[in-house]
Amino acid sequence: MLSAGVMKRLLAALVVIAGCGSEQAKVSTSLQPLNNCEDVTRTVKDRLIANMESQINENMNAQLKNGAGCKWMYEGDVAYAGALGGVRNDAQASPPSSNSGATSYSTTNNQVLGVDEADFIKNDARYFYVAADGALQIFDAFPPESAHRIARLPLDGDPYKLFVVDGRAVVFSRKAGPYSYRSCTYGYDCELTGEPGPTLVHFVDLSDLTAPAVTRSFEFGGGLLAARRVGRVVYTSVGFGDATVPGLQTWPDNLDYCFEAGETLNIMARWSALKAKNRELIEKADVSALLPVAFDRTSGESFVGQCGGFYAAGSGASTTSVFAFDLTGEGDVGNASIVSRPGAVFANERSLYLAARLTEGEKEQSAVHRFALDGVKVNYSGSADIDGHVLNQFSMDEFDGHLRVATSVGHVPSPGVHSVVTVLDATGAGLTQSGKVDNIAPTEDIRSVRFVEDRGYLVTFKKTDPLFTVDLSNPKAPRIQGELKIPGFSTYMHPVGKNHLLAIGFDAEDHGSFAFFQGLQLQFFDVTEPTNPQLLHKETIGTRGSASAATSDHLAFNYFGDLLGLPMAICEDSSGGSSYGRLTFDGLLVYRASVENGFTRLGGVANQTAETQEVYDSRPYYQSACYQWWSSSTTHVQRSVFMDDAVYSIAPDVIRAQRLGNLGTDLAVLPLTEE
Repeated sequence: MLSAGVMKRLLAALVVIAGCGSEQAKVSTSLQPLNNCEDVTRTVKDRLIANMESQINENMNAQLKNGAGCKWMYEGDVAYAGALGGVRNDAQASPPSSNSGATSYSTTNNQVLGVDEADFIKNDARYFYVAADGALQIFDAFPPESAHRIARLPLDGDPYKLFVVDGRAVVFSRKAGPYSYRSCTYGYDCELTGEPGPTLVHFVDLSDLTAPAVTRSFEFGGGLLAARRVGRVVYTSVGFGDATVPGLQTWPDNLDYCFEAGETLNIMARWSALKAKNRELIEKADVSALLPVAFDRTSGESFVGQCGGFYAAGSGASTTSVFAFDLTGEGDVGNASIVSRPGAVFANERSLYLAARLTEGEKEQSAVHRFALDGVKVNYSGSADIDGHVLNQFSMDEFDGHLRVATSVGHVPSPGVHSVVTVLDATGAGLTQSGKVDNIAPTEDIRSVRFVEDRGYLVTFKKTDPLFTVDLSNPKAPRIQGELKIPGFSTYMHPVGKNHLLAIGFDAEDHGSFAFFQGLQLQFFDVTEPTNPQLLHKETIGTRGSASAATSDHLAFNYFGDLLGLPMAICEDSSGGSSYGRLTFDGLLVYRASVENGFTRLGGVANQTAETQEVYDSRPYYQSACYQWWSSSTTHVQRSVFMDDAVYSIAPDVIRAQRLGNLGTDLAVLPLTEE
């Protein structure tokens, strides 16, 4: 992958050779229509050339600055310099019985009401549908005492997300198989580039739950960014990565990093010749290799064969597409594609937005693109530049035709870091700025965002956790209404009605100019009076190293009625500061949680045994189960489901079922992997 520095340079005009000055070109986010495949490939080639020349200029300038007369370099340094050379290719239902199931049950924790998000498990009142271990697996899950698997349908690739509705399933698979790679869902210190591709989409008939059958399959050459379902229509965002050309080099053959001062002109000529060679390779590249791959595996029909619905924006040689299709896979497939880098995706019933980072540093900017949704029709409807970068999908929300976006410019500990809320008008043609609140929380960056109708809530952090309330009732004049400062920070906020928030995050320990994150914390906030937000209840769980998948993935957060299910790895016995403790619980933790009564721990569904102390060199120590970084906090258990008084803990390899009144005792253990 390209370095952050190189990506930044793609947004400027070509940096000329050292000593000759530089010129920067203005980046436009207005999407320009590309009328045919020739326009698309020309755009991609031009950007590949700019990409290549920018990286070569970076390598050349480094050599000209530091390589003259560097005979003092250690052998290891010379080996490193040589490693800069070589070839670089940048890619990037009829039920089986009369059992009607539970009377109440939890489902996917979706951001927007009425817009379903793809996940690896879906359920109804009785059945679980799970994408795991190379198959779509169906379980008769209720009652838990008799839970068992009723079908296992092997699928091509590595199935990992799905939708289920109206006797149909849409299952997404990674074609190349299982990955240890974990996609970026909480984009604090990772880029929102999606899953690795290619991506397969399998359409499954569930009319007989004991014998599900694939009816059709699609293939997309890129990785899944996001998938949403509105009614019977599925909207799928795919990032295709940078187009690649075999043979491109970013360092001339047989060129040592070190050189004599008198060889400068010869060195520059070698670099110039390499640029010319690379340009020739790009111009001669096979056109088909530069276009995204998207087709019906059943009929062979290409969804992008005539390059319809293509646009160009920003810079970079990657393509991001939005495909729309019916649950059955039958009928037309809508498509809109951007020659631009991927980013965060937000969707409701009328719009899909893509926020892609353009620049970094003190003048960091992102481009926001809107696509209007109408059944399987996807139409580009406007773009806008905004300051900063988005954290995740919750950084965006549309209300009354206006998109509200919360961004941070820079990262802690940069002294210039601050946050911004921008309101964009999407009621007519285009996407224009209505209002803006700038310079929020200088020296801090955003850790969580939530919008609820005409209000916004931001949590920023450096040493303490300011919860900001934002008045968005007037799109032309958004304003900060209130602020609450408390230790730690929240990474996910869940609305409880309009006037309360339930949050999960981390406690923190102040150390002067910085703070150490410590155990997990749950909090209820009262925002009835937005000018004076209040902390109602707080529950601290474990010490430093404690983790939960729910802190970085909202689909792991399950709040149903007054029941709260959280995947949890609890570490205890830390002495504070940067020290880590030992693992005492790993599984699903269950609470009664309410605005009136706060948090009452009911118990847990243990998934793995606690960590035991070992001895090395006469000193006690523990294994590394608690050495987790806060922004990538995760757990073996990933999801949970409530059905009446039954609790189900779901890990990638096993489902465990227990009753609320007897937590700790398994009623069913359902393996998800074949022995």
